[in-house]
Amino acid sequence: MAIAKRHLIAAVFVSFLLWIPARVSLGGTFSDNFDDGDLVGWKPNIAAGIFVVNGELRFKGADSLIVKLGESFWKDYSLEVRVKIAEFVRGGWFSIRTLQNNVGDATGYYEFQLSQSAILAALYTNKRCVESFRVPIEIDEKAWHDVKIRPANGKISFYLDGVLIAQLADVGLSGYLDMASTKGTHVYVDDVVIAGPNIPS
Repeated sequence: MAIAKRHLIAAVFVSFLLWIPARVSLGGTFSDNFDDGDLVGWKPNIAAGIFVVNGELRFKGADSLIVKLGESFWKDYSLEVRVKIAEFVRGGWFSIRTLQNNVGDATGYYEFQLSQSAILAALYTNKRCVESFRVPIEIDEKAWHDVKIRPANGKISFYLDGVLIAQLADVGLSGYLDMASTKGTHVYVDDVVIAGPNIPS
């Protein structure tokens, strides 16, 4: 009886030890549906034109508005976000840039840009575009679109509404993400989810 009890305690202890690294390896998740009405965690570099209304992040007003999220040490993260372009101006666009690292040898970022008639997925390193895909897809204005950016198997994959748009080489960049739009292009953003091994929940 005592031996069986000791075995049970040992099994529970071993299971607990195995469970801890599994939990740690999952990393964390940052999510924001903007229902709280604030921009805690976000860093708008221009106050006017970026605001939360009715549980949505909205871009309106000045040219090239940018809102940032994250830290330089964020890496290997995936991004999911819902986007609605309420109105495009001629030549206007909405852009998401991820894994922006401005320190060390591997400087650069990935960009996923939506315009009225095309989608651009590009990798920039050392201030130049080293890989890009331009896909002529007409973006349905006033409809919500699901954007996903995921690292896996040495590639960064870009999805729109569940369809794989492009895959670019994963060159080991790390860093924050930002979102920007051109003047007059009105964009709504909702349900942001960022997950990765060192993302704080």
